[in-house]
Amino acid sequence: MALAIVVIAAGRTSSTAQEAKTSEGVPTQQQNAQLRSVMHETQISVIRKIKTTSEKPRGAMLAYIALAGLKLLEILDFHSWPKAERDQLLSDIEWLVDVEPEMPVSAGEKTKNAFEEKRQRKIKQLRIFFALCSQRGW
Repeated sequence: MALAIVVIAAGRTSSTAQEAKTSEGVPTQQQNAQLRSVMHETQISVIRKIKTTSEKPRGAMLAYIALAGLKLLEILDFHSWPKAERDQLLSDIEWLVDVEPEMPVSAGEKTKNAFEEKRQRKIKQLRIFFALCSQRGW
């Protein structure tokens, strides 16, 4: 279900986009704002559907973002892939839908954990030192 939403949403073209042009083919400022509003609402709707209907929403969201990036690169003609490579990319993106990414450890948690480990090592070293001092009668 999530993949269908991703593929449909990524392949959708807005009729508003076609209509939002002047006779010279260039959108007016008002039409541009209207188009942006429509696209914004569409994205909100698609993202909401991905979050609420996907079995694994984080993977599905990554797939949607990857597909949107691929689409953007192609639409803007920044890059085009050979068919076999593009097909593999789409297959990899589809794989993302069923993935549940692990939660990354934040930098703050890493620092906190490293601090605690260092503290525990110091405590252990001090206990060894005091035990040695006690044995030697210091």
